[in-house]
This record gives sequence, C-alpha cells and structure tokens, in this order.
Amino acid sequence: MNAHSERIQRWLAVALAVAGAVLLAGWSVWPATRELSYGYASYYTAARLVREGADTERFYDRQWFLDRTIEFGFVETPDIFFVNPPPTALLLLPLSGLSPGDADVVWTLANVLLLALAVGIILDTLRVAGLEIDRRGPLFWAFIGLICVYNPLWENFFFGQVYVLLLVLVSLAMRAYVLGQRRRLGIWLGLLFAAKSAGTLLWGLLVLGRRYRSLAWGGGTLVAVFIAASPLLGFAIWWEYLQRIPNLFDQPWSGVTAYQTTTSFIHHNLHVEPRSNAAPLVDAPAIVAPLATALNLALFGLAVLAGWVLQRDMDRRRLRLARFGLLSALMVPLQPLGEEHHYMLALPAVLTALCLSLAEPAGERRSLMLLLAALGTLLIAAPLHHTHPSLSPGLRALVAYPKLYGGLLIAGTMTAHLVIAPAGWQARIRATLARLPAIQRPSRTRQPAS
Repeated sequence: MNAHSERIQRWLAVALAVAGAVLLAGWSVWPATRELSYGYASYYTAARLVREGADTERFYDRQWFLDRTIEFGFVETPDIFFVNPPPTALLLLPLSGLSPGDADVVWTLANVLLLALAVGIILDTLRVAGLEIDRRGPLFWAFIGLICVYNPLWENFFFGQVYVLLLVLVSLAMRAYVLGQRRRLGIWLGLLFAAKSAGTLLWGLLVLGRRYRSLAWGGGTLVAVFIAASPLLGFAIWWEYLQRIPNLFDQPWSGVTAYQTTTSFIHHNLHVEPRSNAAPLVDAPAIVAPLATALNLALFGLAVLAGWVLQRDMDRRRLRLARFGLLSALMVPLQPLGEEHHYMLALPAVLTALCLSLAEPAGERRSLMLLLAALGTLLIAAPLHHTHPSLSPGLRALVAYPKLYGGLLIAGTMTAHLVIAPAGWQARIRATLARLPAIQRPSRTRQPAS
C-alpha cells in the first residue's frame, strides 16, 4: 500500500471517528445530562437512602424501594434495587448529597472520563501483548469511531448505568492477567464482583491457571469490602441478597428478549410466560433449567478445551490476552440476566478479536477470524431493535438475540485464534489425559490371615 492510500485511509478513519464523537456527544451524552433515567434512579436512591440511614434490608422489597425513588423525584422513571449486591448501593454515595439532576450531570461527565481511562488501558494492554496500534494510523481512529457508536455505551449513558466504571475494572484485570500481576488481578476481579456481581466467569482464569495467589487476593478483597461496607449497610441486607441468587437461572420472566443470554433464549423459546412470550416454539418448562445449565456448562467446557487443552504455541502474553478475551466474550452470554448495556463489558474482547484477526498471517485462519470478528462486532455494536414485540413469537424469536449471537461469535474468533489444527486434536487430548493424575483403585489382593 502506497503512502497516498495510507493517507486517504487515515483521514477517512479520522473523519469517521470525529463523526462518531459528535453523535456520541450530541445524541447520547448531552441528552443523558438532561433527563433522569431508570437505572440511575436505582443507584442514586440506594445511595441517598444509605446516606440518610434508612433500613437497608428493605432495599429488596420492590414496592417499598419503588416508592422511595418516586419520593426522590423519579416520578416518570421509578426503579427497583432488583438483585444488585449490597455494595452497589455505595457506588453513587459521593454524589448522594446533590440533587438527582445535579448528580446525574456529574455522573454522566464522570463516565466520559472513565471511558477514556478504560480505552487507554485496553489499547495499552494490546500494545504490551505485541499488538501495536499506531495512534497516527487508520486502525486507531477506526477503533475510536467504533467505540463512539458502540450501542451498549449509548445505553449506559442513557440509563445512567455503572458499566463504564465496571469496564475500567475489567480492563485493569485484563492488563494484570496479561502481565502476570497476580495480586492486582485478584484485587480487580474482587472489586468487580463486589460492585455488581460481575465477572464471575473470569475467575475461571485463576482456577485453570492455578493462580492461587490471585484467588487469595480476590477472596481477601471480597472480605475487605464486606467489612468496610457493613457499618454503612448493616448485616441483614447481605442475607436478603443471598436468598435471591440461587433461583436466577430458573425465572420464567427472564425470557424477555431484553436479556441477551443463553438462559433467556431458552426460557423464551421453551416456556409459555405472558410477560416474555405467550407463543414459544415449544412449551416444555420442565427442561428449561437443566437445559440452560447444560448449555452454559458446555460452552464453558468448549472454551476450556480451546484455551487450555488444544491451544497452539504462541507468545505467552498473546496467549493470555486471547484466553482473557475468550472468557470475557462469554461473560455476559452465560449470565442469567444480561441486557444490552451489560455488553459494555464485552468491549475489551471485541477490540482484542479485531486486533488478533488483523495481526494473523494471511490464510484460512485469518479469513475465518475476520469474518467472525466482523459479524460479532456488528451484532453487539449496532442499535438493533431486538426487544420489539413483533420479534417475540415463534420462529421470529430466533432473530431477537443479536447481542447473544455477537458475544458467541467473538468467543468463536478467540477460539479460531487459539486452537491448533484439527489434525492434531486427538493427539493433544490424549497427551492431556495422560498428564492427569491416575485414579487410585483399592487393591483386590487378598491379605494373608493373621
């Protein structure tokens, strides 16, 4: 490619990035500062109630909390605390002394700064993994443009959500994992889980890699958060929260197409429920929960097989980057509940998939990766109206889960990058099984009589 073509590509990418930034500022950030929203209502109200010394164990009483949001000014956008973990109530505590409108402006602007921080961490992590992105080149500006029009980001601004803050923690965890910083990895994953019960799947990186020090730091972080938060929240709220967790994978209402997860997909298509789908493909509620569990375990198992058994030889940091991208791409799809704004946490996986695809040598593997990464990015980033009622009944529901499919395609990109050629699969699996500790069977030798 000659210098003239590169210059044209760069200026075209810069123009697209500028256009994306204008759209983000004018149609997302600015409106978010002028209108109170549902998600923000929950976070602000919880923090305000903590500040005023309210009875926190009632946070999970839906009607009671809904009434409190209305009292604080969210008449048109009341919300509930739902199944957020107790520390979520503290996220907006520094802003709870302001009026809802003023706090909303500060929170929105803070999210802009948090986004810039997260993107900087992601791009620097790609650099240290050997995927250099020239900040004067077209790829850098194309990424900036993509981020600006990334619809989960727009949803985060619109609803005043906290997933840009969580994106910072995911990005820091990715950097720590790639660099082998075990203490920091545990701390970031601990904070991520404490803040929103997010990133559960990423703990698999610690178990599969036998990073016991990271596990200890992660567990210690959770204990530290519990100790630090309990004087403000009390102890009863923790018990109230724990009672609501076990049955999340078996809730018929989770079949609404707003939840872009495997669990929602199965509930929607296999269970009659007036609020989610009155006309599913098949009404078989008895198999929904076991099928959802089996599918999630199968997808996780395939990820483990690709990243820890059939992985090809490559630079250690790039291998860690791909493994992190693989599990982070599956992080939201395998949750019980995951709306579009949750896919903010898939941004590191999306950028990693695109970078790895472009860096792959020419050949069939590169073509497959580019195809999967492009389709996955489009499905996650595009503003598709998947919650429209017309997509709910029958076979049409199969097209109502674009974010779920996008996450699985990004995971597929990582798999295509990681695995060895199919011809070597059998030998690699045999070698892996041979390294497993043998099962000791009790001896059948007859003992002599005494």
